[in-house]
Amino acid sequence: MLKQLLIGIAIVAVLCVLLFGAERTMSYVKGGRTVLVDGVDENMPMPVEFARAEAEIESQGESIFAYEDKVADLEVRADGLRGTIADLEEELAEEKRLLKVIKGRLDEKQETYTIGGNLWNFAQVNQDALARVEKCRKIDEQLAFHRSILRDLETGASQGNQNLAEARKQLVDLRHGLEQLKTRETNAAIRAEIAGMANALNAGALGPQSELENVMHNIERRVASKERRAETRLSPTQSGIMIDWHAEVVTEDASAEIDRLLEGGDASTDEMAVVR
Repeated sequence: MLKQLLIGIAIVAVLCVLLFGAERTMSYVKGGRTVLVDGVDENMPMPVEFARAEAEIESQGESIFAYEDKVADLEVRADGLRGTIADLEEELAEEKRLLKVIKGRLDEKQETYTIGGNLWNFAQVNQDALARVEKCRKIDEQLAFHRSILRDLETGASQGNQNLAEARKQLVDLRHGLEQLKTRETNAAIRAEIAGMANALNAGALGPQSELENVMHNIERRVASKERRAETRLSPTQSGIMIDWHAEVVTEDASAEIDRLLEGGDASTDEMAVVR
């Protein structure tokens, strides 16, 4: 199965090279890879992204620990070299002290010298002095070499410690930044949930265009219509009765007034008949 898959991939690759050329095929491959990676990054769940970031930070922390061990090794080597240099400097100082003594004896120009209970002639003492001079030169060369190495070690250790301090600071900043991103992501999720609830309420049963809102509007319309009809039916102008309850009390007899009105009407009728 794997062999067939590899053969299929090889065939597709060859066809793409033949159709589009090697450069364009590589461009398509890189572009497809970029789109694929971007799509994966964009759709990757946030907890997974946070876990990836934490793993990378921990990996950087392990690298810092390994770097600390290397810097510590440089410091140990530098300390050892300082001890070696101190021993060589002590040895050189002793040789120079002896050379001063030997020079004083040589300046005496004696044929023989008694040194340490032994008898030495001038040539022997002179040869010993020359050997000690050569030895001092060798020690000077060793000291120069060791001091050069020590400077390199000290420079490396100093730069290493500076780099470690900066790396530790960056690691702390990354950890704090990740915690802040977690807090911001949590707050954004809460705000998005609240906004979603508000949108759901506005678009749902309590929204301005919901069925409940339409029913309430219809009920309000019908109640207002009934109220208007009730006010119309109770209006005094439509009943024909106009009673002013705040007017003065009438004390005249209505019957008498009617009789007089009717009698006046009859008299007018009689007068019209006589004229005829």
